[in-house]
Order: sequence, then structure tokens, then C-alpha cells
Amino acid sequence: DITKYYTKAGEDGNKLSLESFVLSLYLDQILIFANRRFELMSNGQYKMLRTKQKSGQTEQTLGLDIFDCYSGQVRPVVTLSGGESFMASLSLALGMADAIQSFHGGVEMETIFIDEGFGTLDEETLKQVMKTLEKTASNHRLVGIISHVSELKKRINKKIIVQKTEALGSVVDILSSD
Repeated sequence: DITKYYTKAGEDGNKLSLESFVLSLYLDQILIFANRRFELMSNGQYKMLRTKQKSGQTEQTLGLDIFDCYSGQVRPVVTLSGGESFMASLSLALGMADAIQSFHGGVEMETIFIDEGFGTLDEETLKQVMKTLEKTASNHRLVGIISHVSELKKRINKKIIVQKTEALGSVVDILSSD
């Protein structure tokens, strides 16, 4: 059960500044949204949680750890591989957009651009990440991916290709294979 590893801000008697307390509440909401995607991308293996405060420490409420659902253990976020780190970062970015939208009903995060990181993913993980991004795009959001990964280029139907030329500078082509 993940709840035994989770501590709410100030729950253990440590003092927090008002700013840290408020930020920790926002982070909790972001993690709710982010973990929905992170679990999907990692085939149910990982969840992110705020680092549990240790006695005598203050204002350590914004750190992240990883709960490995397969082993039942919590580990530092720095132990993730490059591909896993990319999935965690992507999940946090998408979770933040969702949280902002939920906090402020009129604010919509309609576009997100992702620059690289896909080269760190194996083929199966790339499929999982793409499923998550396709689902995000189907929810009335534009997902822009900036990448040089050949496998990724094959999977994307609508492309804006920018090529550098000596004579003309950068040339833009728009391709759609719908």
C-alpha cells in the first residue's frame, strides 16, 4: 500500500513555511494527474510520491521518490533509467497542465510541445508513451513532438519538417498522411 510511504506536509510535527505548505498541496494535485499517465506508460510499475519527511528536517516537502509497484519499495527518483526519467518528466508536465486546468476552470492548456527524450525509450516503452500522448491529443489538445527518432517519425501522421539549406536557410514542409 503506497499510503504508508506518503506523508502530508507538516504531518510529522515539523514546521513549514506557508509557501512550502501551499506548494506541497499543489504538488499533491499535480501528482494525482501525473501518476495516471506514469502508471500507464510504465505498465503499472511506477508511481511518484512526495519524499517522506524525516524527523528534524524542515521544508523537504517538494522532493519526489518513486514507488515501485512490482517490488513494493520506495526508491529515490535518481535511480530511474533515462527512459523512465523521461516518462516521469513527461507525466509531470502533462499532470501540471491538467492540474492548472482543474484549478482554474476557464484556463485551458491546449498545446504542449515535447522536445526529445524519445531516443532513451525502448520499442515497447515508446508504444506506451505514444498511446498516452495520442489519448492526450484526443482530448482536444495539440501535442507537438520535436524529435529525430526514426521510429517516432513513422508513427506520427501530421508533421512539420524543418530542413536547413545553404541557399534558402530553413525550409518548412507540412506533411499529413491521414
